[in-house]
This record gives sequence, C-alpha cells and structure tokens, in this order.
Amino acid sequence: MSGMYEGDDVVEFKDAWADGQTDKALCCYLDAEKPDVKTWVPFSMLHIDSDVSAPGDEGTLTVKRWWAEQVNLA
Repeated sequence: MSGMYEGDDVVEFKDAWADGQTDKALCCYLDAEKPDVKTWVPFSMLHIDSDVSAPGDEGTLTVKRWWAEQVNLA
C-alpha cells in the first residue's frame, strides 16, 4: 500500500480520502493506485489527529494500530 506509515500506536495512510458514512463508520479509500478499493473505518478507530474524518476529506487517515492489524491493514 503506498504512503503508509506505521508508528507505535497508529497507522497512517498518506493519500486517503472519504466519500460516505453510516452512523458508525466512514467509507475510506486508502490507496490512490487502487481507487476502487474501499475500507469501512469505524469512527471509534480514527485517531484524533486524522485529516480524514468526514466524507469529502482528503489527506492522511490516521487509525489505531491494533484495529489496523485486526483487519489486515498493517
């Protein structure tokens, strides 16, 4: 996956964007090279410093590491 950074507690996806949501999750695209692959990210897994937190946002998506590992993103 392009543009991924893994820190101690978070995983960052540098070229992410969001285009939809439900009450509990945000529909995100994590890789500009794979614009047709979406990932539903629970709002509770978004890190407070995430640039992407609502539909229409673009930038760095920052999520909690333990969740990213559980869903095979890290």
